[in-house]
Amino acid sequence: MKTHSFYLPSGSNISVRNDLYTFLRPLGSSWYHINEVHGSSIARSTRKNGNGKSEGNGSLHQFRRVMKQFVSGSKDLGSDVKRLVAIRKKLRASGKDWNALTVDETLHLHQMKSDLLKTLPAVFVFCIPFIGYAAPLIAFMYPKHLLSHHYWLPSQEEKFIKHDAAKRRSHYLPLVREVGRYALQEKGKEPGKEYEKLFDVSIKTINKGHPTNEELLKSSDKFTEDKLGFNELPKFHLKKLSQAWLIFPWLPRRLLRGNLKRRITAIRKEDFALKREGLETLDDQKIRRLCHRRGLDVSNLDTEALKKWLMEWVELSTSASGQGDSFLAHIAVYKTMNYHRHPASPTSPSS
Repeated sequence: MKTHSFYLPSGSNISVRNDLYTFLRPLGSSWYHINEVHGSSIARSTRKNGNGKSEGNGSLHQFRRVMKQFVSGSKDLGSDVKRLVAIRKKLRASGKDWNALTVDETLHLHQMKSDLLKTLPAVFVFCIPFIGYAAPLIAFMYPKHLLSHHYWLPSQEEKFIKHDAAKRRSHYLPLVREVGRYALQEKGKEPGKEYEKLFDVSIKTINKGHPTNEELLKSSDKFTEDKLGFNELPKFHLKKLSQAWLIFPWLPRRLLRGNLKRRITAIRKEDFALKREGLETLDDQKIRRLCHRRGLDVSNLDTEALKKWLMEWVELSTSASGQGDSFLAHIAVYKTMNYHRHPASPTSPSS
């Protein structure tokens, strides 16, 4: 039998080699990024078990581990989706009466909406034959944006919480200054105690103080009228407020207002459920997530300090149920900005 040999000109060899390098470079970069996230080295060509035997190629082992974690996270997500369907049926059967849901059911309903929006695209792509194997690789490169907490490692979740806290903190002080500047201007035009109280509480917060619920509620009416209402806030202020709530800011004003209102409405429902049933049924992880969702930096606070803050927040939120959404959106900044400096501050009575 004859064998056939194929020869390429030297220039063609260089071209093929360059094309192959161009193709493999991004793939290798992706593997390196995933490897950094999961804390293992792909550079190891083999792994050994306790008996000193090789377990196979490092890249193959890493690929299997990523797939296993993706499938495991998808199963957890699927279980939560089943529970979500049951909760929605219960809500419809009650005539959409949110009081019929427990605290845990209310929290689960809102959390799953966010989780599904992030994760479903990657899960759908994963179901496509052959091409779907790329979905976990890409998703694990950007887990914060493309995957829900079902797929995160504990160290990743802690890292994301710190990143969110730093991102929010950069917008808190400019927002409080803007509100204080507005209160000062209006106080000069229309002398009144409410604008003066809003200015005073803004100065207190700027000076690293932690305002009480009573101080904040005294100026609540000013967030439902004039320039501090959602419908009157200028675009630059809405963008800062959206960024403080981790909402994508590069949208038209109407969409920014809509996103903020939906976020505040969901939090109000959770707060009323928490007020009705208390915090006793919640574990430490849920307490942390609830505080984080409302803008508090939870990275350096213990569970008792988080519970105190959450109780104080729930009292404020339910007391301000008759106020506009803009009040709660702004007051979250005041309540979270300096709490880490005063973690033992007592809950003040609401007016």
